[in-house]
Amino acid sequence: MSLILGIDTGGTFTDAVIFDTEADLVLCKSKRFTTHKDLCLGISNALAALPDRFYSQIEYVHLSTTLATNYILEQDMPDNGDELGDDPAANTGLLNTWIKPIISDWLKSIKKVLLQYDIRGRLYILNSAGTLMDEQEAIQSPTSTLLSGPVASVMGGFYLSDQSDFLVVDMNGSHSSAFSSTRLPATKISQSSSIVGTAIFSVIDTGLIPRPIWNFFSARISNSIS
Repeated sequence: MSLILGIDTGGTFTDAVIFDTEADLVLCKSKRFTTHKDLCLGISNALAALPDRFYSQIEYVHLSTTLATNYILEQDMPDNGDELGDDPAANTGLLNTWIKPIISDWLKSIKKVLLQYDIRGRLYILNSAGTLMDEQEAIQSPTSTLLSGPVASVMGGFYLSDQSDFLVVDMNGSHSSAFSSTRLPATKISQSSSIVGTAIFSVIDTGLIPRPIWNFFSARISNSIS
């Protein structure tokens, strides 16, 4: 068997799954609460719920997360006098500075738990464009993980729906995202409002984050669905 261990660390839950690529089959899965004071605990709890007979056969470990996304959306920014403006390059630099400690701590926690369970698969992180990057790339460019969790939902939608046109809605404890398989310009996405009642909404319409940050997000969304 060729097995992949998938771990998604969200704001509320941490999910783990072992997937057999040869059989195209989910072998087992688990969901446990994310423990923000010590990420290792929630990650360990999720892995402990999976049968340990599979551990030695895991060749790859694929990661996704909304930790950085939640941090930005909650506007938990350092009070260092820096402000986001209209310069995309400058904004990227500031955002990288703000969320680098979050991504670094998350990856350290993941690696610590994998060592604890003697899981030796190669580590990759899903980025905002739906491709995989290694640990060094994620630490050097943490903004690449901003849509990691939502994009994982999109890719799952492609796999599970077996349809060419569909809408994926990703709902969690901190925010909700909606992605269409139809190629839409970022300007149209940013103008979208309620999709399902008031549950799914665009962050620009609700004023949850400043426009410079939303422009940064919408550009990533456009890249992810194009």
